[in-house]
Amino acid sequence: MAGCGSLSIAFDSSNSVCAVSTGLGEINTSITTSALVNVFTSPAEHDGFAGGTPAGVLVTSSDHIIAIRQYVEQPISGMKIQDYSSTGTVLLTQSKPPKSVSPLAYFDDGVVPLFIAAGGTNRVAIAGTYGYSFPWIQVFDLP
Repeated sequence: MAGCGSLSIAFDSSNSVCAVSTGLGEINTSITTSALVNVFTSPAEHDGFAGGTPAGVLVTSSDHIIAIRQYVEQPISGMKIQDYSSTGTVLLTQSKPPKSVSPLAYFDDGVVPLFIAAGGTNRVAIAGTYGYSFPWIQVFDLP
């Protein structure tokens, strides 16, 4: 995808490409069919970073597209999770705030999502670190 600093992709049950692309301070989620028809592209969101943002995507057994990304809406980064239907409707948006919002903890307490996995129907596990130092894992049961 042209202009992307980073790209995470997954395939759904119909072999469409589901992607989260980041770069130039923006992030998008999209689905493109194997015939190169765009099913949807989310509106570009400002991600607070000039380069690529830690992000990921997976497709659940029920063809939900789960997108995760780091976001900066305060001095320290948090994480945003979005659950999309196969047509691009946002079914859920949830945020994981930083561990601390003290500017003195800037390098230690930001949320960095690193891994995402699915199991069962709409159960998603996400692992990451606070400031690349302190690991965490969280399991979400999505609607």
